[in-house]
Amino acid sequence: QYWASHGMEFGAHSQTHIDLRTIPKTQLEEEIVRSKLELERILARRIISFAYPFGAYNESVRDVVSKSFELAFTSNRGVNKKLTDRYQLRRTAPYRTDADLEMWFRVHIGWTPADRLRNLRTRLKRFDR
Repeated sequence: QYWASHGMEFGAHSQTHIDLRTIPKTQLEEEIVRSKLELERILARRIISFAYPFGAYNESVRDVVSKSFELAFTSNRGVNKKLTDRYQLRRTAPYRTDADLEMWFRVHIGWTPADRLRNLRTRLKRFDR
């Protein structure tokens, strides 16, 4: 409650952090709705956003989320525009070591060349195994 009372916004993320695409609809609805209600109870405020566990969603998950929340975040990198589906919002993760140019890239395109190199290096390491 401390951070919420000091302006930090909290969003729901499911009850058990399960891949929501893999569960029956009744369990899916419970995971999503209960996470919202519990967080609202704890923070004593309305929760409007949801982040898909693992960034994973499909049309069924999106539909259930849209009945309880005003917006939802994927783990897709990029910049959101006016026409971006509000239940498929992209995001980027700035690092404390980002230089000014890297922050410019994050703000304008949602990723940096360094991000792409890190991802490529990770994929190549998996391939070498």
